[in-house]
Amino acid sequence: MRHDIHTVVKEIKEVLRPTPSELREALRLYEELKEVLENILSKSIPYDFKVELEGSVAKGTSLRGEMDLDVFVLIRYEGLSKEWIIEKFVKPVSKELGRLRRGYRVELRYASHPYVKIYAGSIEADIVPAYWAESIDDIKTPVDRTPFHTEFVKRNLTDEQRDEVRLLKKFFKGIGVYGAEIKVEGFSGYLTELLIIRYGSFEEFLKSAVTWREPQIISLNKLNSYEVSVLRRTFKGAPLIFPDPVDSRRNAAAAVSRRSMALAMLAAHEFLRKPSPKFFFPTRKALSVEELQSRLKSTERCAILILYDVAEGTSPDIIWGELKSVGKRVANVLKVNDFNVLDLRFWSDERGHAAIYVELHGGNLSRLKPVKGPAKIGAGLLNFFEKHTVKDPISPWIDWEGIPRALSFRKIRNPEDLLKENKGLLSASHLKLTHITMDLVEKDVRALCHDSSFLAWLSDAIVKSLPWKEELM
Repeated sequence: MRHDIHTVVKEIKEVLRPTPSELREALRLYEELKEVLENILSKSIPYDFKVELEGSVAKGTSLRGEMDLDVFVLIRYEGLSKEWIIEKFVKPVSKELGRLRRGYRVELRYASHPYVKIYAGSIEADIVPAYWAESIDDIKTPVDRTPFHTEFVKRNLTDEQRDEVRLLKKFFKGIGVYGAEIKVEGFSGYLTELLIIRYGSFEEFLKSAVTWREPQIISLNKLNSYEVSVLRRTFKGAPLIFPDPVDSRRNAAAAVSRRSMALAMLAAHEFLRKPSPKFFFPTRKALSVEELQSRLKSTERCAILILYDVAEGTSPDIIWGELKSVGKRVANVLKVNDFNVLDLRFWSDERGHAAIYVELHGGNLSRLKPVKGPAKIGAGLLNFFEKHTVKDPISPWIDWEGIPRALSFRKIRNPEDLLKENKGLLSASHLKLTHITMDLVEKDVRALCHDSSFLAWLSDAIVKSLPWKEELM
């Protein structure tokens, strides 16, 4: 078994290392951008600043074919507000870069922290303004912490461990849990690097992951029982806790959801049981909508698709944040009305379309709804009988345990009708509701199925397949 693991891991390592030409091209672009930015900003910003390369390229942990750059402009100005960044940095920088005839395509990104995105051939570069902090205690916003993260990783990661980081990154990508953004709620690049610093290798991390117990605490330093209890109180509710060695006030694993943690634990177990390149390079199969509808019917499930148009220019974080917020309201209104919600998933092309998938056990509810009265004998008992005697199809009764019960008529039995009745709950600032349907073969759904990512997502949702686990069954 160990030989099998080592054989698979050795082969994958070779494939994941960036080529020398990729590295040269990425660093050449960085130097070019640095020169351009210094020329632009020296004329427009009356404050000290410096341009630095952060992220995976700077730390030597980037993957082949994914040589995207994180170019930080550190500015020594206390008043670095969101408004200042937009007016004094993002707009003038994007305008000047857009004028250059170097093949750049420029986008302005107005997320919680505005920045500029550059597309230069096969490489993307994020140009991020941040406060030039002398120490971690001086930071103003979360992005100001990034240079300290870069420096920590460069100091503590060995050359051999950079291959291990790449393995773990690709493993997380393959099982769908890589990235701290709202869309994924998974393992960030920095957290992945910390995990290798902590465990030393990809294989040792997997061995640890199969023993996780929520809330799981991982630390670079040995913790005593008091420190463990403090961490649990400080980061209450987090399934995974990894105190940031750069800033102990922060949980470096704060973005990791219970779902992502559970998938990582399951995949670690399966890989140790039967190593396979499939974990790193899964193949996702898309079925026809007719086949998907048939699978739902054969398992006595029904699905509701809620379709949206996305407002032009909306950032991905806002799209996914609003989708998940609406999704919680959808699940809640269904549960309150006695529908058994089995699954809830989200999709967007991050341009113009988005969807929420809700899966229920069964479809329409029975005509009559069981109602349970107060468990303790008192005035509530009399009120319960008075209320239900008038309007219910049969008289209320007291069961064998002494609990009053009744059968009431349901106002709405169909889940689609219920959601249409509550359309106000399905709205969001940047999401325009266009359709609610239980019919997967109708034209609105078919139109979206022309997008291969939507059909693959819908197939995953209905079949419940784990691509990396499929061939291991």
